[in-house]
Amino acid sequence: LLMAVLLKFKAVKNLPQIIRLAIPVLVFYDLLVSKYLWDVFLFSNEWIPLLPHLPVFLIGVLFYEIIEGRDKIINYYAIALLFIVQVLFFENGGKSMHVLTTSHYAGVLALYIGLFALFVQNRLAFLNHKVLIFLGAISYPFYLVQQRMTSVITLNLVSDKVGNTVLLFLIHFAIIFALTMVVYHASEKLTKWASKKLL
Repeated sequence: LLMAVLLKFKAVKNLPQIIRLAIPVLVFYDLLVSKYLWDVFLFSNEWIPLLPHLPVFLIGVLFYEIIEGRDKIINYYAIALLFIVQVLFFENGGKSMHVLTTSHYAGVLALYIGLFALFVQNRLAFLNHKVLIFLGAISYPFYLVQQRMTSVITLNLVSDKVGNTVLLFLIHFAIIFALTMVVYHASEKLTKWASKKLL
């Protein structure tokens, strides 16, 4: 929906500038709103689930700008700042804060960003295989489906009836993969339709 608004108002070309302006706002949101307006902070995180992870998405946008050869130094600087903001966000939201330490999270995030940096410099070309590209394309729908549907479908409908752990895993994987393909193809068609309407 956010991207649809940006496309509608032809603001995509200004997105890097908007992101740079958003960095201090995100710092203010995390440091001040979480400290002095905790109820507002919880409410916004609950109703805008993207918010606690927004810096990572913005980093992705800036890496695209770097791929296109635009403002590389400024964008790398902004990526470094967004990395810091995302680490700040970690301690105030998300399930992972109960499992990982901040230093572990920062390390994984640094690895993630480092791999993206290698990618935009074409250092990961050996991964350019159609099978890996397909797996990459369905990875996010797969994540969303398994996150939401594991307890709803697999555990409730299958686990009580299947005692074998390996068989349970295979059935679980088959159900999640089938739903993933439905979501993936539906989103592809919706994206093409929306592109024709908005562009």
